[in-house]
Amino acid sequence: ADAILGNNMFTHYDRPHIAQLCEKAGLLQRALEHYTDLYDIKRAVVHTHLLNPEWLVNYFGRLSVDDCVECLKAMLQANIRQNLQVVVQIATKYHEQLGTQKLIELFESFKSYEGKTDRYKSMKSTDH
Repeated sequence: ADAILGNNMFTHYDRPHIAQLCEKAGLLQRALEHYTDLYDIKRAVVHTHLLNPEWLVNYFGRLSVDDCVECLKAMLQANIRQNLQVVVQIATKYHEQLGTQKLIELFESFKSYEGKTDRYKSMKSTDH
C-alpha cells in the first residue's frame, strides 16, 4: 500500500477511507497526506515518535493557522515530553505565520517555559 501511494498512481479514490486504512496499518504519514478533517489530523499527528520529524515540520506548512495551532495544542496535551521538541521546531519555522503572541500563549498554557526558551534560541540562531 505504501509503495502504491508513494508512486501517485491513482488520482480518483476515496481519500478518507484510504487514510483510515493507512492509519490502521501504522502508515501515519500516508494517513496524514490524505486526511482533510481536523479531528482525524489531530488524532494522527500526536504520534510524533512514529513520524519523520522533518516531514512533520513541513506538513504543518500545509495547514491553516488555526488548524496548525490546534494541532500543536493537541500534541502538547497528548505527550508534552515526547512532542515538545518537534512542536518547538514547528513553532520556529512558522512563527511569522502563526504569530508570536499565539505561540507564547500556547507554551504558557502548558507552563512550558522550556518550549518558549528553546523557540527563541532557535529563532535567534536562524536570524544570523
